[in-house]
Amino acid sequence: MKILMFFSSGLGDALLIAPTIFALRNIYPSADISAAVPYVRFNKFLLENVLGLNNVLHLKRLRSLRPGAVVSYINFFCKFTKEIRRQKFDMIIVTVQACLPDQYFLARISGAKQRIGPRLWRGRNNTFRFLLTTQTNPNQHGHLINNHFEVIRSLNKDINVQKYVQKTTDTLISKAQPCGFTPITDKLIIILPGSGTQAYKRWPFSKYLQTAQEILNRYNCDIAILGGSGEYDQNLIPPHLANNDRFHDLSNTLNIPQLIDLFCNANLVLSNDSGLLHLAEFLNTPTIAIYPGNWTYVSKRYFDNDTRHIVLPKDQPDILAEQLLRHTWRNKKIQNLCRDVVNSVKTDDLINEIHNSGFL
Repeated sequence: MKILMFFSSGLGDALLIAPTIFALRNIYPSADISAAVPYVRFNKFLLENVLGLNNVLHLKRLRSLRPGAVVSYINFFCKFTKEIRRQKFDMIIVTVQACLPDQYFLARISGAKQRIGPRLWRGRNNTFRFLLTTQTNPNQHGHLINNHFEVIRSLNKDINVQKYVQKTTDTLISKAQPCGFTPITDKLIIILPGSGTQAYKRWPFSKYLQTAQEILNRYNCDIAILGGSGEYDQNLIPPHLANNDRFHDLSNTLNIPQLIDLFCNANLVLSNDSGLLHLAEFLNTPTIAIYPGNWTYVSKRYFDNDTRHIVLPKDQPDILAEQLLRHTWRNKKIQNLCRDVVNSVKTDDLINEIHNSGFL
């Protein structure tokens, strides 16, 4: 059995589909499972060493309608088509996040006899569902993990998603490697001020710094800040904070196995909506996360019904501007709306949640 899956390969996206991949491996133990994803190098370790994919194919996207870009993409599409036809896949899975027409046409052209994908896109009929042999039924207001898992339910209705959420957690923990960091106190808070390339989902870095200073004043704990290149300006960290022995800037120093080790030993993670947040959630580390709402049609907030995973702002609908999303996509109007929601959170809101949660 040879299986090819189309899905987004950001850290958080890959983690949220992980239970589905582990369940698929359980159904077909000897299967060769490959993924076609737009980004490989950032999450190669996760895709191959954690999720156990046999092969990862780079799926190029058409980013511009300029003649040169179109010609380049057509050349890629033809070569990619030949490659997947050569591999003779038995099953193609187009996930709920694979919303581009070319992924459906590739599934049809591949020659695979079984083609599984969602019947709906963002609450509406999937225009390209006629290219599928099996249609799943995602819940517009459901969790992304559950909607991915509809693929498994189409193959075996008796498989429980929670078993494979736990399998994901256990596998991640087994891949941990010592991070080499030892806090001064016996309490550690991790701050994740980034959000990948989606800057409009970030709570202002200055507010995180204010929060960090207030935490150090109130609690005998360490704070470690983590982020990727360009996610925040280290020059904004004031000297009195940078020189505090209990404040540690660990950005760009740890790989995924080391981050797993660090998160497993943390008492709390403060974060924007990001891939590293989802990693902390899967590791069952307590989190307080600032979400702008959700402007895809399914929720990534799988764990926030748990007292260990708190979401701010409080009482914010998960589907952000649902009516607006029926007519617009990722334009500046949506991004500004996300910023407004995120910026509505006050420093005191975060401090109060830390105090009330009992995590420290």
